[in-house]
Amino acid sequence: MQKDIEAGEIDAIYACGPLPMLKAVQKLAIEKEIPCQISLEEKMACGLGVCLGCAVKTAKSPKDAPEYWHVCKAGPVFNAKDVEI
Repeated sequence: MQKDIEAGEIDAIYACGPLPMLKAVQKLAIEKEIPCQISLEEKMACGLGVCLGCAVKTAKSPKDAPEYWHVCKAGPVFNAKDVEI
């Protein structure tokens, strides 16, 4: 796959799996400017966005006022550039 990435033959990346792997995929996709969608698997106690158990920080939110999306409502699939994992 690395050979294909270096040759510019990868149009997009779609990934699901353990968080450490998703972080690595996200980093690679952003570095190589490849569009990437990741599926996050968070604990969803209520499934309605009320319990805040599945909140994930948005990548573009300010550090002094972080913003979060609920995986159960806004996801579970996100653009890799839009979330901090």
